[in-house]
Amino acid sequence: MAQDSSKIVIMGKSRTHAPQEMLDLLSTIEPAQVPHTVLDQVFVTLQDASKYQIDKQHLKNGIDYDQIVNHIKAAGAKSPIDVVEVIIDIDYVSRLLDKEMHNILDPVFG
Repeated sequence: MAQDSSKIVIMGKSRTHAPQEMLDLLSTIEPAQVPHTVLDQVFVTLQDASKYQIDKQHLKNGIDYDQIVNHIKAAGAKSPIDVVEVIIDIDYVSRLLDKEMHNILDPVFG
């Protein structure tokens, strides 16, 4: 299966943010890469409908969308890959953004 025929689905998981907040955040970003630190889970569904969870240990360098199918195959999934589900920890992303925002704004307005 060609890499561009695999579907990549980005989802968010949060215990503190309302669903609309998550939808707004996910719909405004188009990342080329997802860092390991923000990954919550990654699932792969093969064309035979078998589904596997990829251990984050195999994705220590994060996920580069141009190479995602190769990343997943290297982690042990067999081809052909139908769907890759990338679940992002929205709470961690929010904390990271808040910290960076404070680092930038505190010297100016602090």
